[in-house]
Amino acid sequence: MEQFTFTGDAAGPTLVILGGVHGNEPCGSEAIMRMMDDLRIDAGTLICVPRVNELALERNVRFVDANLNRILGESDTSTHEGKLVPELQRILKQADYLLDLHSYTAGGPPFAFGAEDEKSLTFAKALPAEAVITGWSECYAKAHPDKKDPGMGTTEFARAHGAVAATYECGQHEDPRAMEYGCSAIRAALAHTGLLKDATSYWEDAPRHIRMQNVFVKEKAGRHSRLWKHLDTIGAGEVFAVYDDGSEQVAPSDGVVILPFPEARVGIEWGYLGV
Repeated sequence: MEQFTFTGDAAGPTLVILGGVHGNEPCGSEAIMRMMDDLRIDAGTLICVPRVNELALERNVRFVDANLNRILGESDTSTHEGKLVPELQRILKQADYLLDLHSYTAGGPPFAFGAEDEKSLTFAKALPAEAVITGWSECYAKAHPDKKDPGMGTTEFARAHGAVAATYECGQHEDPRAMEYGCSAIRAALAHTGLLKDATSYWEDAPRHIRMQNVFVKEKAGRHSRLWKHLDTIGAGEVFAVYDDGSEQVAPSDGVVILPFPEARVGIEWGYLGV
C-alpha cells in the first residue's frame, strides 16, 4: 500500500486522501495521481494513498474477498482485504482530516457522505457535491444488530480516532467526468484544511443535506421493482424490490433512494432510503 507524503513550510493539520479502496472505482486513484503530478502544499502534511486495494484495482472488482470499507473494526486477517486493514488503520490514525474518493454504480451527480457533528458536516459541505448524506453508520448498525462495529469503513474509523472525515462519491464508475470531480474535491479539501492557500473549487449550489433512515438489505433472491436511479423519490409503502417468492420490500417512509445496487448479492445492501 504505497503512500506519498507532502509537507508544507508552515505548521498545519494532516490531510489523508485515499483512492482505490474499492477496485472497480478507479477515478479516485486517477484523480490523486493526476494531482500529485504537480502538487505542492503551503502548510501541514498531505498523505496520499492512491491505490489502497491494488489487487482489486488490477482485477477491476469491488473487492477480492471482503468489502474493505466495512471491516476496519474487525481483526480477521485471513482474507486479502483483512491483511490490508492494519496498514490502513495505521495511516488513518495519522489523519486530522480524511477525504476518501469513491464512485458508484447507479451514476448521477457527485455527492458526499458526512457526519452530523459540526466539523464533519462543514467539511463535507465544502466539497463540490449535489448533496451531503449523513446517518449511514446508525442505519447500517440497525440493519446488522448481530455484528460488532458493523460496516466500519475508512471515515468511521478515522472519526473514531479524532479525525474529521468525508467520503466523496465522484459519479458513475466509468463516467469520464468522475476523475475531474475527484480532482475538484481534492482542491476543495486542500483549501478547506488550509494546506493550499490558493486552491479553488467551484460548484453552483450549496449541497442539500439528506439524512439516511433505512438500509435495504437483500435478504433473499429477488430484483428491484424498477430501474431505480440515485436520489429518485420513493413514497411510504412503495415497493422498492420484489423477491422471487412474491414477497416485497417496501419503503417505510417518503424519501429518496440512495445508491441503488441491483446486482447486490444476498445478505448485503442493495440500496438505502434518505430524507
